[in-house]
Amino acid sequence: MSPSEHTPISKLPPEFRAAVVHVVTQDSRVRGQLRNLLRAALAEPVVLSASEADFARQCDPEEARCVVVPITPPDMELLGRIRAIDPVAPIIAVATAATPSTVFRALKLGATDFLVEPFANPDALLASVRGAWALPRNPRPKAVRDPSVLRRLGRLTDRERQILSMVVAGRSIKQIAYALGLSIKTVQTHRAQIGQKTGAKKVVDLVKLAVTLSDEPFHRGAAE
Repeated sequence: MSPSEHTPISKLPPEFRAAVVHVVTQDSRVRGQLRNLLRAALAEPVVLSASEADFARQCDPEEARCVVVPITPPDMELLGRIRAIDPVAPIIAVATAATPSTVFRALKLGATDFLVEPFANPDALLASVRGAWALPRNPRPKAVRDPSVLRRLGRLTDRERQILSMVVAGRSIKQIAYALGLSIKTVQTHRAQIGQKTGAKKVVDLVKLAVTLSDEPFHRGAAE
């Protein structure tokens, strides 16, 4: 069951009645902005933490929680530390900007979703938080357990997988074309076909799909 836009806790299934949204960041300004945004739209309580230690102290064993973590590349390991504290809660990583490799690393560290510019697109953040209550309580992205995602990835040719690996590694279209000895137009065509076959509209979506596969193909493809 997935709660509707303003489902009160009393209407949630028993296992979600103590639903809480945690926000973890040292930046007091960002904490305040996220608190105001989330409390204005959600019925669930919003708990603020300045560190993973604060988060650990404020976690109730009986609650079903979702964790929102603003990140910056220098402190990506915060995601891993939060995941170590709670191996099962959905973690939504948010950032003002991100490269494909940053998104890939965040998801590998335990994030279940990654959003860019949450304040410019608050609806996406709210949708992600609401959707988190419907996720199985496991630390892996939902896509990993979605057979349809694996089927879509299975439609890719070897060349398309190679280009996808290089996109995830942060290579530009021009860099990919040079590395593979292809024209820019050919790489753009492959990139478009990858999007059509997988349903991914943005680079972030491609990275989320890439996490469904092992690390090895992407590291190998990026090095070729």
